[in-house]
Amino acid sequence: MDAYDERHTVFLPLFGILIPDAPARTVGGIVVHQSGPEFLQRLASEDTVTTAYIQRQTDAEVWAEIQVEAEPGFAVARAEELCGPVIDVLRFGWPA
Repeated sequence: MDAYDERHTVFLPLFGILIPDAPARTVGGIVVHQSGPEFLQRLASEDTVTTAYIQRQTDAEVWAEIQVEAEPGFAVARAEELCGPVIDVLRFGWPA
């Protein structure tokens, strides 16, 4: 039963969003990062992938970092669910 409420850090690529004025910003409890070399290196150190691999897999300019409590197999789905409203605010309500 403990696996159902484990805390996980999930990184999601966000498309159609820019945050040019800061390397990171917290919006609605979600940390939004620019996809710079330092951030990609941090992502690569979290896993066994390289920054080159990450860049080849996605051309996202912004990533969301979110803490979720979920079963390991459902952490990403839960993170996507929680990010939805923040993504909408950033896409449609954020000053350009």
